[in-house]
Amino acid sequence: MDLRWLTAPDEELAARTADLPLPHGRRPHGRWWTVLLLAIEVPLAWLASALVVWGTALVHDGGGVGDVVRWVVWLVVLVGGVVGLVVFLVRSDRPQPLPPDEARAVLTGAASGYPLLPVRPKPLDSMVTPRYSGIRAWPRFGSPPVHADGVPDVEFGSVLRRWMVSRDWTYVVVRLPGTLPHLLLDATANDGRRSDLPVVLRHRQRMSLEGDFDRHFRVWAPEDYGQDALYVLTPDVMAALVDHAPGWNVEMIDDRVVFSAPGTADWSRPGPWIRVEAVLTEVVPRIVRAAARYQDDRSLLEDGRADAIAAAGRRLVLRDRRKSRVRSTWAGIAWMGVVCVSYSGPLAVAVVGSSSVLDH
Repeated sequence: MDLRWLTAPDEELAARTADLPLPHGRRPHGRWWTVLLLAIEVPLAWLASALVVWGTALVHDGGGVGDVVRWVVWLVVLVGGVVGLVVFLVRSDRPQPLPPDEARAVLTGAASGYPLLPVRPKPLDSMVTPRYSGIRAWPRFGSPPVHADGVPDVEFGSVLRRWMVSRDWTYVVVRLPGTLPHLLLDATANDGRRSDLPVVLRHRQRMSLEGDFDRHFRVWAPEDYGQDALYVLTPDVMAALVDHAPGWNVEMIDDRVVFSAPGTADWSRPGPWIRVEAVLTEVVPRIVRAAARYQDDRSLLEDGRADAIAAAGRRLVLRDRRKSRVRSTWAGIAWMGVVCVSYSGPLAVAVVGSSSVLDH
């Protein structure tokens, strides 16, 4: 990795950043954005509701000049608030210059052969990027070419959560020359009171490997695929994982290998780049060689294809903790209730209040 931009003088960085094109969709909006919009829009909605009821009363019952002037003043406040909100939303969607820390990361990626990629909902379906979870991948660095599925041969960055059922991750995804059974290596270095994996796996899929590898990684493979896992996890692969990827969970799924670590990395610092480089140079080549040689003979008997994995080996049997979190589910329901009441309440008050004025 070319890390010179991480320590470049501020003057040189500013001059080089001025030449960078403004990124589109630079940063995904998180939950704070929804809360901010709610805090702005709801008072405007209630003000509009009050003005409707107040205006109906003025027209129906009559009012003095002072009442009309006050109503107009509040109408001007409402219109000003709506116009200000529209301007705020338009400006927030415009490309913004990169802050210095992000500029250092972008320039480092470009100098290292991994230019910044557009914001993407997720890199692929994997343990850290479940299909149903509201997440975004940002920043994304990748090597050309980017294939039809939107994923380059090598990609790394951060996965940002949007809802409570997800968490933030740092990830590295590499495309393999062939498909592999679904294997999962849980790094013990990330453990707290329990594993940091967001899934629970059947104990029968747990396998033990030689030496002290089990002290560093817990290995999971589909039932009856233990020998296949040993074909991939050769002694040199295991040694490279222990020496150069001790804090990474590793998932081999279809034709990808996904390295993930909890939390988001600060890409303006050398540490994450050095860790990614160690994975890409010391670990990935060994896994790539194993994937190029591997063939699932069961697939030949099942569907006559030599480049596929039989159904029993394509996916581990697991239970996703994120789908069964009762607290998060009730929190989501409560949040949706707040949103519905916040937006429908002013409309109901305006209709009921105006009708009551007209009836009397």
